[in-house]
Order: sequence, then structure tokens, then C-alpha cells
Amino acid sequence: MGTARQDVRLLDGTQIKRGDAVGELHFWNEQLPAIPWSGPGFAWALTMRRQFEHSLVQLAIHAERNGALAEIAAFHGEISFAGPPSRKAKLGSVAARHGFEVVERRRSRPGAIHDFFNSVFILCLIRTFNPAGLTSKSLIRRRYEVWISKRTLIEQYGAFADRTRTRSTPATEPESA
Repeated sequence: MGTARQDVRLLDGTQIKRGDAVGELHFWNEQLPAIPWSGPGFAWALTMRRQFEHSLVQLAIHAERNGALAEIAAFHGEISFAGPPSRKAKLGSVAARHGFEVVERRRSRPGAIHDFFNSVFILCLIRTFNPAGLTSKSLIRRRYEVWISKRTLIEQYGAFADRTRTRSTPATEPESA
């Protein structure tokens, strides 16, 4: 849980005002699939996608059933990449496939200083948990915020979770003839 650092309006009409309570999403670095030394291939991407979608299903179930999240209208996370600016288009495409929107961040001078030290921290995390992911040792990282409204999360993943549970639950009543 955290608070929004800026006003955000999402495509589904959800409005978040600066200071509103929001859910904060983070990748758990130790749980991410390790990038092979040969680079991330199709198998790695598929594993990453499955883990990500599983987490979103669990979050949707929690958001539907947990009264403590009643005041939360949206969830957001911050993603940073060292690489060409063209990654933003790819990020936008992948994010949209999962119900997220990429929102431009407005940064102050203290925010830029924070970003620099955060980049050092990220570099250390990658070196520790996923050294093959260090294709770029640059401290210059482009940062993006991704947002998903609670409504979109539940619509996309709450329904999916219900279908999955229904399919995997064995029938308990005998069929009638």
C-alpha cells in the first residue's frame, strides 16, 4: 500500500488523485526466473508470463475478497530499463495485453537523485540474483509507471481465476441418466 505521487486518469475512467491510497506492485527479484547466459529466450518469456499472470490472478482474488483494499481504486508499479528508448513501445504493448497502462512520470530534482541511487540498487540486485540479465551496466535507466485499475484487474483476472477453479474442481455429484 502506498499513496499516489501524481494525479492519474486511466482509460476505464478511474481517477486517482495525488495522495490517494494505491496498491504498490513489485517484482520479487529472488522469485523471477533466472535469465540464461545465452539470453532470455521463448521458454524464459513463457515462464515469466505464467508467473506474472498467476500473481495477477492471486491479486484479483485478494482485491475482490479483502475489505482492507476497499479504498484502493488502482495498483501501480515502476519498471526501469537500461536500453534504447524504443523499449517504451514494447512495454506499452505488453502492459496493455495484461490490462496495464504506461503513465508518464513527472520527476522533481530530489526524484532524479532518488532514481540515481535506485539505479545503483537495481544494478546490485540484478548482479546478485540474475547476473545474466546484466546486458547493460548503464546506470542510466528509463523509468515507467504502469497502472491497472482494481476494476480492470478483477474483470480480467478475477473471472479467469473463477474459470480456472471451476475447471479444476472435480465433480462431486454423480451424473443423472
